[in-house]
Amino acid sequence: MHRFISLLAVLILSGCATSAAIYKSGIKFEGLNVVKNTFGYHVNLNIDKKIDLKAEGCGQYSVQSIMASPLIPLPPVVPVDDGEAKSNVNELLAFVITSWKGEELKASNNYLLLTLNGVSTKVTISNTSRNEVAKEIITYKYQTNIKCGSIKDATLEVKGFHEPNLIYKLNYYEGTEFEAGYLSA
Repeated sequence: MHRFISLLAVLILSGCATSAAIYKSGIKFEGLNVVKNTFGYHVNLNIDKKIDLKAEGCGQYSVQSIMASPLIPLPPVVPVDDGEAKSNVNELLAFVITSWKGEELKASNNYLLLTLNGVSTKVTISNTSRNEVAKEIITYKYQTNIKCGSIKDATLEVKGFHEPNLIYKLNYYEGTEFEAGYLSA
């Protein structure tokens, strides 16, 4: 019995395997300087000046179920709907450009050209805000009247920057993904 408890203690203290079912939704960007992380996609429009672009209003990251185990292989996870995840297909799409070093964008020159089903829509800055604590962080919001779920095989062209070829392919995605990992002490 003492051996069993010692073995169990070693397994528990040495690490833990986890698996999870996670509901994710958002806008997928494809093109130059696209970064994908756990919570979605963003674009580095200008790496030196630290200017980023991301979609807003469509993204969601909701853990539906999680299971931990001191043994490998991992046990299967059965998604359990906790009521938090809901589809964002009918939410309105917005884009946000963040200038992390205080680089100001000229509203008259800077706009986005969103092409969906062969129809191009010019999207201009609808709101500009400066971070209260870190004054060098400026955000520019571009609100659309287009629903997230309609973004299929769309293109987004960023106008007003000195960098050429700022064209990105966009698609809305949603669904449950299974993730697994091993945490060690």
